Amino acid sequence: MLKYTPLNNQALANQRRLASEDPRVKSKKIALLSRVSVEITNELYNPLDAINRFINLELQNIAEDSQSRQFLIESKKGIRKTSLLLKRLNNYVKRI
Repeated sequence: MLKYTPLNNQALANQRRLASEDPRVKSKKIALLSRVSVEITNELYNPLDAINRFINLELQNIAEDSQSRQFLIESKKGIRKTSLLLKRLNNYVKRI
């Protein structure tokens, strides 16, 4: 019959250290991180695309010299930068 002996803190720390050094464990963590990153970028990109489309619709209805138009144009630039950043992150993670 096997006897259960609980691990002390040092043994538990050693076991965790060995597990973290295992290349298979690292590989699994990287794969999980890349899947989560792809999901996050996709979830963020969809609302940004909707906002960009809404801004384009509003720009058609606002006077050229309006302060609101300038605000929308600046907002569109920010949305574009964020979208490009998300696309770059997505492309990078897919290569991992």
